[in-house]
Amino acid sequence: EAHSIVGRMISMAIVNNRTATELTSEDLKKASQEVIGREITLDQEKLKRALSVKNCVSSRNIIGAPGPKAVKRQLTALKREVRKHHKLLWTWRRAVTRSEENLIKEAERRFK
Repeated sequence: EAHSIVGRMISMAIVNNRTATELTSEDLKKASQEVIGREITLDQEKLKRALSVKNCVSSRNIIGAPGPKAVKRQLTALKREVRKHHKLLWTWRRAVTRSEENLIKEAERRFK
């Protein structure tokens, strides 16, 4: 039901050439009456917070979500992985360099 009410409110905004942030408590009452047959009331400040993109995004903080806390956790984990791989690559690079040096020494020894 909530999805249908929000959809109706957005349709109303489009028809009236308004943005979602310009919707009012009266729009909510009208849309809910049309969709579920009764008015839902919400003061304008709560409606404004509910329609705020910033609030919608920041409240999404589960793994993989776009909320700031979730993104920070993901970045921290990725940085840790990058450091781990960086160390591993340097270890491999040193091993390859040593192998090359040993190979050159052995070739020089054999072909003198």
